[in-house]
Amino acid sequence: FAILICATAAAIGVARAGGGDAALVPRLTRMANADPVGWVNLRPGQFFEFAEGPQREVDLIMMFAAGADAPVKAVKKLFSPAVRKARELRTGGHARAQNLFFVVVEFKESDVRDFPQIQQFGIEYAPYIVYAPRTQPLPPRGGQFAERLVFPLRAVSQSGTPPTEDTMSEWVARVTKLPLVASSMFSPHFFGLSAAPSLNEVFFKLQPILFLLFAVLLVCNFVFGWYRSKNLYFGILLALFAASTSGMFYTIINGAPFAVYRSGKWDLVQSGVRSMYAGEGWFASLSYVTTGLLLLLAVEGPPAAFIYRLQKLTSRSGGGGGGSGSGSVRRTKIPNFVSTAASGALSIAALFAAVAVAEIIEGLYHFKSSRPGD
Repeated sequence: FAILICATAAAIGVARAGGGDAALVPRLTRMANADPVGWVNLRPGQFFEFAEGPQREVDLIMMFAAGADAPVKAVKKLFSPAVRKARELRTGGHARAQNLFFVVVEFKESDVRDFPQIQQFGIEYAPYIVYAPRTQPLPPRGGQFAERLVFPLRAVSQSGTPPTEDTMSEWVARVTKLPLVASSMFSPHFFGLSAAPSLNEVFFKLQPILFLLFAVLLVCNFVFGWYRSKNLYFGILLALFAASTSGMFYTIINGAPFAVYRSGKWDLVQSGVRSMYAGEGWFASLSYVTTGLLLLLAVEGPPAAFIYRLQKLTSRSGGGGGGSGSGSVRRTKIPNFVSTAASGALSIAALFAAVAVAEIIEGLYHFKSSRPGD
């Protein structure tokens, strides 16, 4: 009898531990299929019923909404292609899409009083969009979601370039690893970035390269004695100059993205007055440095050596009578304004060559995807 009691208790415990999700997934699936697009609309009580459970085996794209309906409807419309595609993948049996659901939780002022645990979710504005994989505890530890899990809706909206359907789909594809968009060359999915990456996100992706570069410079410093070279310190000063003229602090304070991907291409230059992308500022600062170096090269480098050679040209006059019979050497002095004009022409030619190379690179990065409608 004791063995029967223990076996029954164990069976009930297993059913309660796993049965919650076993019933939850079909329930959420029915709610998603009932919506024209595929959203699961939950009240706060319904959300906390399963979100804080110990056996949450579902991945959630959550949108916390409050207040006016217009912003919520606008954001839901932008998410529509990604939600529909995820539902198609779920219906088609895609393994990763089976337990992924797009949830909208709308709060009223009274709900905040009735459910004080919502304050532990770190919601800074509404609509607030965050991805919570099944391994992510709810509410998050420390009361804040990791930056990579939150869609930067405020930063993108304040940058002067409102989010688009492509922006939302690219972000969902990146965080969920679902094939929602074509991974075209140079797309955000190709780089593992969001459609509107921040400067912090770009530098985080470049961390391995930056650490490797620092290690190489450190080794070369001591092996080849670069620390004794003035060129090393000149290069460091140029890097500091480029950083100071890139508008880095403006982009950090205003939360401007590095660039924005829309309609199958990267927008590197932001249209508008007194606004710019972070990448745009760095491109401008590197242009200043490149132009200055080209001018230095024209004055002190190979063009100057070429002018010096011209100035050393000699012409031989024929030997006449009465002399030693050998021709006399006459040096031809090139006027200073000719040297200056030649140096300027060479520097301008070098600058145009640099601009041409930049245009070619920009054309490569404006790669159009093959998706219909772009």
